Amino acid sequence: MKYIKSPYLIILALFFIVMVIFLGFMTGTNALTRTDIWLAQNLALQIGASSEAIITIMQGISWIGGGISRYIVVVLLAIILWRKIDVRTGVSYVVMVVATNLSSDLLKAFFARPRPDFVPHLDGVSSFAYPSGHASCAAAICLGFIFFMNGKLPSIWAKIFIFAAFIMGMSRIMLGVHWPTDILGGWLLGSAFAFLGYALVRFLGIKST
Repeated sequence: MKYIKSPYLIILALFFIVMVIFLGFMTGTNALTRTDIWLAQNLALQIGASSEAIITIMQGISWIGGGISRYIVVVLLAIILWRKIDVRTGVSYVVMVVATNLSSDLLKAFFARPRPDFVPHLDGVSSFAYPSGHASCAAAICLGFIFFMNGKLPSIWAKIFIFAAFIMGMSRIMLGVHWPTDILGGWLLGSAFAFLGYALVRFLGIKST
């Protein structure tokens, strides 16, 4: 990632954002709706029909990725960036995640997509579906941390962070609170902000360049 010039990172981020918006408009089409329903029905867990242990694990993963617990993780990772790189990198990381969350909320309000309702929700929800805030922030948090560390993160940890973003999104489908396209849109949005944040860090000349 450090070998890609900042303008190309910005172009890639803008492309991802366009894809998020395009996918948001496509969620109401018949073909995509049928695919969403089929995938969601086959992935969703149900009390009495699914392993209670798996349900509990998915609920725990989802809890880590939302609310106060999400920002505890963000602050801890920002402190690591501060110590490994510098304070401006840590602050930029926090701003990037907050911007991702705000953008997700705005897009939810704009598209106003209903949540799945074919199985009981296994986690509390209070907003619209598209794009997933959990998936958006997970992608921004995990990919952003990898980018901002800029080669200083061991490859095994990079793989763990990527898997964390993946399983966070999957947990939302399995708990019956999101359509698969909500998660895809969230991953794209979070990745876009990770690219933008890293491009900004490089533009400002912070030591992670």
